[in-house]
Amino acid sequence: MSFRLPYLLPIVTLIHSPTCATSIKALNILKSAKTASLDAFDIDIIDCTQQEVTKDQLVTIAEYLGNDFKQVLKKSSEDINSTVVQEKNTQNRSHEKIGEEFMPKTVDQFVNLVKGNPWSLRPPILVDWNKGHAMAVRQPEKINDFLIDLGYMRK
Repeated sequence: MSFRLPYLLPIVTLIHSPTCATSIKALNILKSAKTASLDAFDIDIIDCTQQEVTKDQLVTIAEYLGNDFKQVLKKSSEDINSTVVQEKNTQNRSHEKIGEEFMPKTVDQFVNLVKGNPWSLRPPILVDWNKGHAMAVRQPEKINDFLIDLGYMRK
C-alpha cells in the first residue's frame, strides 16, 4: 500500500480594492484564468479596504518587486504627500523626493508608510508567494501573461 500526501495548489494573492475599477477587472480576469487553467492555482483575495496587508507581506512584496516601491504606491494624492512631508520633517531625510511625490528609500520606510497610511498602497497587486513573483496590476489584461510566465496557464 502506498501513501501520498495531499497536493496543495499554489496560492496567488490579489490585493484588491472593490472600489477600484482596475482591481475589479483584475479580479474577474484572475477568476476566469483560474477556470481556464483547470484550477492550477488557488486565489486568495485581500480586500485592502477591510484588511491591512501585514508587515511580512509588504516586505516580501517589496523584495519580489526589486524594492521598486513606486509600482505599488499611489502617486498623486495630496494626503500621501502631506503625510510623508510630516514624516520627513520628523525623521530627517527619510524619503527621496521624486517630482511632487516622496518615495521611501528602504523597505522599512516603505512598510512604515503603508502601515501608517494603508490607503497609500495602490491596488491591485498580484502575488505568487510560492514562486516569488509580484505584479503591480496597472493593465489587468497582462495578468494572463503573468500566469503563463509562472507556468499556470498555456498560451
